[in-house]
Amino acid sequence: MSDDVFKLGNFDGLKDEGLDDLDEMPETDLKTRQAETKADVSLIKHPTVKSDPQAKFHSPLTGQAFLELELEKILPNKFQPRRIFNQEKLEELAQSIKTNGIIQPLVVTDRPDGKYEIVVGERRFRAAKLAGLAKVPVFVSRAMSSQTRLELALIENVQRADLNPIEEAKAYQQLQQEFGLQVIEIAKRVGKDDSTISNLIRLLNLPVEIQRALTEGVIAEGQARPLLSLRDREEMLAMFKIVLREKMKVRDIESKVREIRNRRIKVHEMFTPDPFLESLENLLRNKLGTRVAVNKGTKGGKITIEFYSDEELNDIINRMSGS
Repeated sequence: MSDDVFKLGNFDGLKDEGLDDLDEMPETDLKTRQAETKADVSLIKHPTVKSDPQAKFHSPLTGQAFLELELEKILPNKFQPRRIFNQEKLEELAQSIKTNGIIQPLVVTDRPDGKYEIVVGERRFRAAKLAGLAKVPVFVSRAMSSQTRLELALIENVQRADLNPIEEAKAYQQLQQEFGLQVIEIAKRVGKDDSTISNLIRLLNLPVEIQRALTEGVIAEGQARPLLSLRDREEMLAMFKIVLREKMKVRDIESKVREIRNRRIKVHEMFTPDPFLESLENLLRNKLGTRVAVNKGTKGGKITIEFYSDEELNDIINRMSGS
C-alpha cells in the first residue's frame, strides 16, 4: 500500500462537508475554518493521544471503509520473512502511533476460525500493542495462497530494506524449495538481478556462526561472501575470526582468500608470520624510514612502501638512491 493512497485527513465526514481542501489551506485561514466547524461533530480529527485514537479510515480511491479490528483477533503472518524486530525502533514507532495514530492500515486476510492473519504491516501491529491500542485499522484482502502471502511480505520488507541478508536469503530459499520458483522468477517478482538472488541464497552455505554474525550486523554481506570460496567450514571459521580481529575490509578479504586458494594453503599458514619476510621487512623499514610490507604470492609477490606526504616520498627516494 503506497503512502499516497492513505493520507492524513482521509477520514469519514470530511469530504461531504466540503472540507477536503483543508490540507492546502494557509494556516491563518485553516484556524478560522476550524473555529467555524468546531461544533461540527462530523469532523473527525486525526487520531492523537488527546483525541480518539481509533478514527476511521477510508480509501480516497474507492471510498471503501476500512475495518477496525481488535488486536486479539489478528495473528502474525506465519510466512513473515523477518524474524528480528528492533525493539528500539518498535518503541519509536509506538510513540509515533500514540501521537499520530496509524496512518496506513494493515492488510489482513480472514481465516476460517474467524480471526485474521497479517499480510502486510506486522511492525505496525507490534507497535500498536506497545502503544496500548485496542484496535487497528485494517484492509481485508481476498483469500491468498501461502506463496502469495510470503511473496507480498517479502516484497514489502525488501522494498523498505528491512531484512538482514540471512532473513532475505531464507525467504528466497523458501520460494525455491516450497513453491518451486526458479531464481529468475524470484528476481522478477522482487525487482532484483538473478545474480543478486543467487548470491544471497549462497550465504546459507556459511557456517551458522557466520550467519549469526550477518544477522546481528557484526559483519556485512560483502565481508562474508568471499569466505564461501574457502575449502570447508573450518577454513571459513578461521578466516572469519581473522576478519573480525583485523577488522578487514572487503577488498583485503577478497585478496587474501584469492591468495589462499592460488597458493593452496590453509588460512593459518597465510597468516602465520614468515621469519625471513619479517626480517626483510625490518631491514627495509630501517633503510627507508617508513612502514614496509612484503607479501609473497604463488609466483612472486609485492613490496608495499607507505608515505604520508610529498616530503616523505622525496626522502624515501633519496634513501633508495643513496643520496
